[in-house]
Amino acid sequence: MNLFVYGVVSLNHKDNPFISRHSQLLSSEAWVRGVLYDTGLGFPALTSGEDKVSGKLLAMGDVAFETVSELASNFNRMNPPYRFELKSIQVFTGAVTYEASAYMYATGHGLTRIESGIWL
Repeated sequence: MNLFVYGVVSLNHKDNPFISRHSQLLSSEAWVRGVLYDTGLGFPALTSGEDKVSGKLLAMGDVAFETVSELASNFNRMNPPYRFELKSIQVFTGAVTYEASAYMYATGHGLTRIESGIWL
């Protein structure tokens, strides 16, 4: 499975042994169309939109994907009004466009928009 990551997983994918052993970095300069928000809880949230949001594209095996899914579940418990959902999305990496999945929120209402589209 190809997964677009733009927050905690994007910054720390090499440091997580489950993700690093069971995924391959396809592009460190990937981006999607959407809007990036700061949840105020130490992680961002992506919604549909037209901004350019930067991240990384990973090809994940089952073990890495299960790890990321558990992380998303934990974030959902931390922020009950909002829930990450796995969505299909187009990911751009220079001249190549990929079909991938990304964990996204349905809305960013009440959250702070990250104008740069980059989570640091």
